[in-house]
Amino acid sequence: MATSPHLTAIGTYLAKEGLEFVYLGPSKECRSCPIKSVCLALKQGFHYRITAVRDKEHNCAVHEGGKVKIVEVEEVPFKVAVPSKSALKGATIVFYREKCEGCPPSLCNPPGLKEGTKLVIVDVGEKLECGDLTVVTVRSPEH
Repeated sequence: MATSPHLTAIGTYLAKEGLEFVYLGPSKECRSCPIKSVCLALKQGFHYRITAVRDKEHNCAVHEGGKVKIVEVEEVPFKVAVPSKSALKGATIVFYREKCEGCPPSLCNPPGLKEGTKLVIVDVGEKLECGDLTVVTVRSPEH
């Protein structure tokens, strides 16, 4: 269930087809970068998979080794915990962090995902033991 590829830059050590990552947003160092428009075109908190790697390297003040490569990526669905009453396949929801103590933090508080982000539920998983929460697989509405 992938969209057409987007371009972004990623550290040369990470630039491998099939690698999945979460875009956490820009760093302060990105403000003056000549290729920032490529790097910052992804949606914060969403998950991506590298589908192709270009050969040319570019300088980068953020990534390890100081170099990045341009890669093609596609958005991939990911899992979050939502109130069980909202866990309906096909529903568009607005994400809010859940307060819980027993879940993996990546489900109730996914890295980088901002509160108020719209998501579409593509699959409903198991009910969690903490609170009245259910694991769902989501994607962006533009997907």
